Amino acid sequence: MATATINQTQAAFAQLKASNVMLLTTFRKNGQGVSTPVGINALLDDKVYFTTWSTTYKVKRLANNPHVTVAPSTRMGKPIGATIEGVARQLSDTEWDILQSGKKPSLWGRLWQKIYDLQGRKAVYYVVTAN
Repeated sequence: MATATINQTQAAFAQLKASNVMLLTTFRKNGQGVSTPVGINALLDDKVYFTTWSTTYKVKRLANNPHVTVAPSTRMGKPIGATIEGVARQLSDTEWDILQSGKKPSLWGRLWQKIYDLQGRKAVYYVVTAN
């Protein structure tokens, strides 16, 4: 895949900003990509933030290989914009709390968080930085 210019990357981030969902592609040990639609929690300074659950396979794949691609998509995972290559890094709970400090959680967000807490699921937070 060709490296995007700065203008192409900025345009791709503008598309991501207009979308609430991105298609996140993580890579298996054998190099095969696995794409999953993921909700965008925040997009700041050309960095995309998302949350997933510690029990998902994408967490294992990201631990082995932080290289990812992201693209704006529908909730069903159909790409609707340009793809950006990047590197994902897991955030600490403290980093996530600082990022979320100015936001008021939605009613649905609080409801789902309560349900997942009761099920014993732990949220894991990531930031994707463009290459």
